[in-house]
Amino acid sequence: MTALGVLIPLSILMGIVGLVTFLWTLYARQYEDLKGAAARILLEDDDNDEPLARGNVPIQGLRMRNDQGRSE
Repeated sequence: MTALGVLIPLSILMGIVGLVTFLWTLYARQYEDLKGAAARILLEDDDNDEPLARGNVPIQGLRMRNDQGRSE
């Protein structure tokens, strides 16, 4: 019986959190363009998606080490 005293308020709290989250997604317009988002994954990007060549640094300030272990 004491388990119900914990589980009932917990389930009500979880329901309220779920309802608030759903209302937040409506307010943030997450459901406005469902077909566009589904089709966007199929389109090709024009960006250069080539992997980084050796020596290119993806993060500024990060220094690559050469084959001898010295910083360049």
